Amino acid sequence: MTSSQTATVIRPLRFETPPEAEALPPYQPAGSHDRPDIDFDPQLERAIRRHIARQISREWQAMRPHRLLVIQGPGGGGKSEAVKVVASRAGTDLTFIAAGMIGGEGENSGVGVLHHYLLGSTAIARVTGRPHLICVDDADLSIFVTREDREYQVDTDNTTGFLQHVADNRGEYTDASGAPIGLIFTGNDFRGLRETLKQRAVFYTHAPTWRETAARLERLAAPTSAFARRALWRLVSKYRKQPLRFFVEVLAATAEVAVEPVLDGSPLDVAAIDQAIAATRQGPLDVRAMFSIARARAAVVPTSFIPQWR
Repeated sequence: MTSSQTATVIRPLRFETPPEAEALPPYQPAGSHDRPDIDFDPQLERAIRRHIARQISREWQAMRPHRLLVIQGPGGGGKSEAVKVVASRAGTDLTFIAAGMIGGEGENSGVGVLHHYLLGSTAIARVTGRPHLICVDDADLSIFVTREDREYQVDTDNTTGFLQHVADNRGEYTDASGAPIGLIFTGNDFRGLRETLKQRAVFYTHAPTWRETAARLERLAAPTSAFARRALWRLVSKYRKQPLRFFVEVLAATAEVAVEPVLDGSPLDVAAIDQAIAATRQGPLDVRAMFSIARARAAVVPTSFIPQWR
């Protein structure tokens, strides 16, 4: 090469990683999030375990299985908690990310955040020697899922393209055994996901029926009589459009009556509060209170108190 010739240097792409994301991402070690008091739909649990197996099996990887699992369904069905518990039971570490953490003001900011979490999870997996998953919770609210009323963003295309690259290149971001770091998205509405990314994902729909919700509530509430059991099922049947978390909150709210007498005074007497709640848990279910609370909470409609100026 002569002095008059100029060499073209191809520099590696650099991402703008936010300053607060310099440290390794927080993660849940395998075995640290088991909840024996909670059970899940066996098919949902099987779908998550099958996805983990796809990533850690060398023979399965030779068949080029999808790296991304999308769990969709109505809110309150336990999708996020299922990912945490099932991954923990399966011996897999988990990095759990809220969708709002992906994105930023600068171009490629979403790519930078994902790149950071993938690098951090890779580093953790190679130190622990365990498989590793990344779960983006409520991913349908993130920048890579578009909506008709949302302004177009260049970062949406960049982040989607990066995800497609990660999905296609299993040899990047791997654990100590060379298995890829698996990805799971949870959310309610993935219709706005780019078609090319849909083709690179396995979709599982978790939409429990009211009977399945009633069965789970029965296991959580542990009624001690046939009357209370039938009442729980009537309650769920009456408000069948409500998710499980609605009924769990109704169950928890039945302790409010017992706690009211010990709420006076400052500071609060924590021991007295715990004692009052423990007494309600040891006694029979207050079915009448549950129906009353459910009726009141189901009737509440979100209201805007901002004046409407004309």
